[in-house]
Amino acid sequence: MRQLTKHDLTNLAGATLKGYHVEGIRIKRGTFTDSDHYGIILGRNAKNKYRELKERQQQEVHEFPFFFAYNDEQFVEGMKRFGLSIEDTDKIYKFGDTGGFYLRTDAARLREMGDRHEAERETAIAADKKGNGYIFHMFRDELINHEFTYTGDLTDTLDALCITVEEINNNPRLKNGLDKAITDLHRKRRKKK
Repeated sequence: MRQLTKHDLTNLAGATLKGYHVEGIRIKRGTFTDSDHYGIILGRNAKNKYRELKERQQQEVHEFPFFFAYNDEQFVEGMKRFGLSIEDTDKIYKFGDTGGFYLRTDAARLREMGDRHEAERETAIAADKKGNGYIFHMFRDELINHEFTYTGDLTDTLDALCITVEEINNNPRLKNGLDKAITDLHRKRRKKK
């Protein structure tokens, strides 16, 4: 068994081992003659609460009654699913320029769902006191989704999260989570090379 080195600590800090995110690690002098040094690892369950919340919210959106139509045939089919004729356009709303349609009677429910989803995201961010949990995973997942390691550009990630650079600079938890996510992605990218 070899001694742990400071290099070992650098490689392990921020990594995930057997389902735990390593938040801190240090070398301690061993008490046994054959141990020399041993490591203390401080970790937490690495469950990705951001992904869990996002997937649950996406499932709820997918279950919401709406349809997309990009031509007349799809529009007729969607209206039939709602039990409407093509003349009943006064009974539906359009999702901007997305090609999506939903019933006017569901407008309040859709608005409530959107407001609730936003409140859930805000609550999860507020509950992450250091930026090492939900905030870290939020940034990490969206940096990956928007190919940050290839582009080096945060713009698409921040737009997707509706967060500004100013908000990050004024919030130590957001800054810490973003910095850790970027460091984690760069570390993993270096290991692949």
